[in-house]
Amino acid sequence: MNHIERNMPAEAHTPMYNWHKFFARKTWNVVGQFVDNYCPKGGVVLDPFSGSGVTAIESVRRGRRAIAIDIIPVANNILRATVMPTNYGKLRESYLRIEKAIKNKIVAFYQTECRKCGKEIEFDCMIWQDNKPKRLRYKCPHCGDRREKGCTLLDSDKSLLDKINKTEIKLPYPKQSLYYTDGRPFKEKQKI
Repeated sequence: MNHIERNMPAEAHTPMYNWHKFFARKTWNVVGQFVDNYCPKGGVVLDPFSGSGVTAIESVRRGRRAIAIDIIPVANNILRATVMPTNYGKLRESYLRIEKAIKNKIVAFYQTECRKCGKEIEFDCMIWQDNKPKRLRYKCPHCGDRREKGCTLLDSDKSLLDKINKTEIKLPYPKQSLYYTDGRPFKEKQKI
């Protein structure tokens, strides 16, 4: 067996690993090289501290069997959600059912009036400054008017925001802020 005695440059995580933010995610291509080098095809890789499961996933992808264990339940759930096969037909069916049930309610939160033709349209985004809404961006599907800058809010837009702010959320909703009160994110480089 030839031991790995060279640097292995880390490659960017693929979407399979980027869908979660588990704090100790290992570099998949480096782990894969270790699996290739130190476990024979068809062998078993044991990872007793598997975290989000990079070692187990790379082992299976490379023709090995894997045993992954972690004391943190969320880590086990991330691994399970990553490797479980997905029935895309059922997933699409569920999406369409949810879309039908709530699309109009959500779209209602994005209504404004085209500044040129006066028709009701959906805006693309709202620009906020100093924790206050300032401008809208949209492209009107009726007349083609496009507003990228300087499109201030109408009274109807402000009324809609008031209505949204007064709407009670009846489902479980996180009470904690995604940021510290001074605006810093909980983890560095994560301005989500």
